[in-house]
Amino acid sequence: MLKKKTLSIIILSSMLLNTASSAVLAKPVESQNDKVTTIENPTEDKFTFINKEFKEVVTNEIEAQDFLMNNKELLGKTTGTFEVVDTEKDELGYTHFRTVMTGDGIPVYGSDVVVHVDKNNKVYAVNGTINENVMNIEWSDLVKISQEDALKIAKDLLNIKDLPKDANINPELYIYEHEGKFNVVYLVQLLTLENEPTSWQVFVNAENGQIVNKLSFVQNAAPAQGTGVDLKGKNVSINTYEENGKYYLKDTTRLSNGSIITFDLNNISENSYFNSSRYGNFNGTVVSSANNAFNTERMKAAVSAHNNVAKVVDYYKTEFNRDGIDGRGSDVKIGVHLDNKYNNAFWDPSVKAMVFGDGDGRIFSSLAEALDVTAHETTHGVIDSSSKLLYQNQSGALNEALADIMGVACENEPGDWQIGEDVYTPNTPGDALRDMQDPTRCGQPDHVSAYPGDVRYPSQYNDYGGVHKYSGIILKAAYNIGSQIGMREMGRLFYRANHYFTSTTNFAQARISTLQAASDLYGKDSREYKIVGQAFDAVGIK
Repeated sequence: MLKKKTLSIIILSSMLLNTASSAVLAKPVESQNDKVTTIENPTEDKFTFINKEFKEVVTNEIEAQDFLMNNKELLGKTTGTFEVVDTEKDELGYTHFRTVMTGDGIPVYGSDVVVHVDKNNKVYAVNGTINENVMNIEWSDLVKISQEDALKIAKDLLNIKDLPKDANINPELYIYEHEGKFNVVYLVQLLTLENEPTSWQVFVNAENGQIVNKLSFVQNAAPAQGTGVDLKGKNVSINTYEENGKYYLKDTTRLSNGSIITFDLNNISENSYFNSSRYGNFNGTVVSSANNAFNTERMKAAVSAHNNVAKVVDYYKTEFNRDGIDGRGSDVKIGVHLDNKYNNAFWDPSVKAMVFGDGDGRIFSSLAEALDVTAHETTHGVIDSSSKLLYQNQSGALNEALADIMGVACENEPGDWQIGEDVYTPNTPGDALRDMQDPTRCGQPDHVSAYPGDVRYPSQYNDYGGVHKYSGIILKAAYNIGSQIGMREMGRLFYRANHYFTSTTNFAQARISTLQAASDLYGKDSREYKIVGQAFDAVGIK
């Protein structure tokens, strides 16, 4: 039983490091001084996160700007100033002032800092990305052409002859770095309609009128409502997309900047898939239908995956106001029919996609059928876009546990604390991949005393330090919590805890982070806060 379980437990996201280790292993450099934490990402512009009990009170945008100017040294070597561009009050009453760094009053493209204020208007955190290389010069003196000139240059580039009389297009000035060089530019945003609607961002040098860069984004304009038959034989309604009289499994209604797109991978071999995806290529065919009815036998896996991912995206939006996997509303890609009888499902960070195997009918049926498995893989994508928990040893076990926790919370079936029970060993009733209520039933420990210590050289041969096995310790703690406050609140609690997780968070630090999340949501004197402490105590994490 243990051997069988150990083999099968590895299947979910076991490919994470193999497929794109750079995306997962790129960890920040972290330094700690009392309550101030500064994190720098050496591969990008400087990113800073400061969690500290500041003395300052910030109640409006002017005070937020003044706060940053008075604490400039915390952000690094910047000569710029800051301008508030957005203010958001969250469901807890906390306020977040989003600012952009400016040079000589001109925004620096891609450099923004957020000031976080609690319910008492006290600053408790600051984070953001800045470009330290912006020169302290009179950028405005370099502006030689007008907005009208920039608009005409962009129109000529895109072969746009006329604009509607009511078109309100105002090119905006930015300091923009491209290929290592800074320019002051006009950003002109235009739409072309030939072939397919496409939105363009054109960066026009404000000094000499030359084109510095241009970016295009296809606009989706024809969502449709289709029908399909899923793996359980149920008729379901699905959002599709019509183009040139053909319908595609492409849901354009749920994400602000992208779509949920389901591909048939055409049984491409596992090796061929990874040899392609490692270079950012996702080889598949968007599932399509001539009549908007997706009801063939081969389409069932695609319909189930498409429908389940839509449910998970809705869950993250409804519960946490999260816009898709990355929080930015970007495309969510799904792949079905990988290889033949493939007993695996995984999140591939190199192409930002979820992939589901068909199973061999003995160890697994098609993994696309299970909502909790889908939510599990989606959560790996969320982690990849947020805390980036390192996929090894305790942080890796926490990564796996969080994915399972959110899978159970999303499915939210009373009394069902199992993961993968709908698809694992289909001929064995009551079987499951993992069981939060009793991890030992599936070959996992439920107490930290069973943890043997970190593996010095984590690899696929030792499950990266037992990330699937020792996740059971956290799962049991989560069950201790969820069985008292409910699955939904358990999901809210651990999602918020992920805001405090970093790439190397271990079990003890996860306890602290989850207590902080409980304090945020319910207060330190609450029943829930006490339950969290007791839950971790019960599994030996103190």
